[in-house]
Amino acid sequence: MLAYSSFNKAITGSRRSSRLALLAVAVFSVPPVLAATPAAQAAADASILNQIGVTQLAATHPNLTGADVVVAQVEAGGNNFEVNPAAVDQPSNGFLTYIGSNGAASATYSSADVSGHAGMVGNFFYGGGGYGVAPGVEHVYNYNSSYFLTDIVGGNNNNMPVLPATSIADPVANPTQAMANGDAPPIPARVVNQSFIITPSADAPLVPVPESYYNIEYDNYTDLYGTIFVSGVGDGTYTQTFPNSQINPPATAYNSIAVGAYGGQTGVGPTTDGRSKPDIVAPGSATSFSTPLVSGAAALLVQAGNIGTGYSAADGLTPSTYATAATDERTIKALLLNGAVKPVGWSQTYTNAFGGTQTGPLDPRYGAGVLNVYNSYQQLATGREAPTSTGANVGGMAEKSATGWDFNAISTAGQANTYDFNLAPVSPGSSYTLTATLVWNVGLTPYNGTQSLNNLELQLYGPNGELISSSASLVDNVQELYLQNLSAGQYNLVVTGIPGGVFGAATPYALAFNFQDPTGPSVPEPSVLALLAAGLALPLLKRLRRKSEPQS
Repeated sequence: MLAYSSFNKAITGSRRSSRLALLAVAVFSVPPVLAATPAAQAAADASILNQIGVTQLAATHPNLTGADVVVAQVEAGGNNFEVNPAAVDQPSNGFLTYIGSNGAASATYSSADVSGHAGMVGNFFYGGGGYGVAPGVEHVYNYNSSYFLTDIVGGNNNNMPVLPATSIADPVANPTQAMANGDAPPIPARVVNQSFIITPSADAPLVPVPESYYNIEYDNYTDLYGTIFVSGVGDGTYTQTFPNSQINPPATAYNSIAVGAYGGQTGVGPTTDGRSKPDIVAPGSATSFSTPLVSGAAALLVQAGNIGTGYSAADGLTPSTYATAATDERTIKALLLNGAVKPVGWSQTYTNAFGGTQTGPLDPRYGAGVLNVYNSYQQLATGREAPTSTGANVGGMAEKSATGWDFNAISTAGQANTYDFNLAPVSPGSSYTLTATLVWNVGLTPYNGTQSLNNLELQLYGPNGELISSSASLVDNVQELYLQNLSAGQYNLVVTGIPGGVFGAATPYALAFNFQDPTGPSVPEPSVLALLAAGLALPLLKRLRRKSEPQS
């Protein structure tokens, strides 16, 4: 059934507006009607981990388990939000910290507050016994969603007076003072899993969810602290205001990673403002269970970056500077998206809600493709590749490798950071496939303001200096090129500020790229879902239980 928790939030005007709406945080729970046999359960889990590259990564790098990475799991369900340690095959004491609706933290699990949904999500995320993607994470903070939205991301400012955008409580004007005022307090977790969506309440079903409000809160938080939010887009049954988007907040945030379900019930993009979401998909009966797979993969990459995977002193960076760049939220997102495998039917051209043809950087159903953390790790491990030139679109020395990543910045609309590649001849009948993904953040936005996005473009020039393709969406903070049948020769991959777009201050970005020969592996059909059906893939019930809170 659908469980929920509710809270009060301003929906128009300034952050401290007195106009409030009661919203529901919905999380999908699957009742254990058909229990899977241990053998069927083990086969299902093994199939999932194999499909997303975890099995291959573990075979070659068994030390990559998420060690030393602190994560968080935010769960809806009122008081019933806690992960049972036994359900995730982890220690009963010291591994999880529970933070309830009143903000009180406890290291002791309460069976009265258990959530079956939370246990299943946690099992995919960090479960032991060969079930989870990142079973070795250092610690898990298990949050009640109402408290997390209101007091963590929301900054605990509900009782503060209305303040102008230039006040000291505004992180744009003074981030340090804003933190001192209790605005958006930092949390220890680096990766946060959010297998829930925010929907209108039963009391005000016609009042739309203030997407832009939540986008600002989450995007500001990420830009301030580098927190990696991984959020499910929803199962597609709920739609926002016209033009009928199935992408639900908090997955609508620019700087977060929005996850769809591959082979299961899932929302399809774009967002209400035309942006490409989801960012990526993973196997699952619903997005509640595909999302923690991506969260676990992010934790693995953070660990790999922390230990200096791919570091070379020849790059001119210190080990600590390299680790900071390798684990930046933009780098992790770019690597995850660029390592994804394109399923059959993936396309950047699609029919939008108005019946017209639209082109975006990602596919509206599959995002960048199906998660494959082994591919992402391989690109990280190849190491950072700085631009060969940072002026006009001219070539320099070829990059050391045709696979890799960079963390850099564009300062002006006229600047072009160029990455040059000299692709060697291949055997007859073979060719190169390029996947390149560019990611940057929406910067800090006043709470009563409108988000402004610096516009970056990703271009590919061919052996004769001709422009082969470009990704230049003016609404997205992700650009992607996916080009097949490229011949040998000189290529220039260029990151630049779009002259006709909005461009302000210097914009840090992450770029991941892979010129692959031969064409990459195909994605297995989601036969794993037949196994999941034995116990995990039951139809989702659509009924909501709602609990009202007095408005203030």
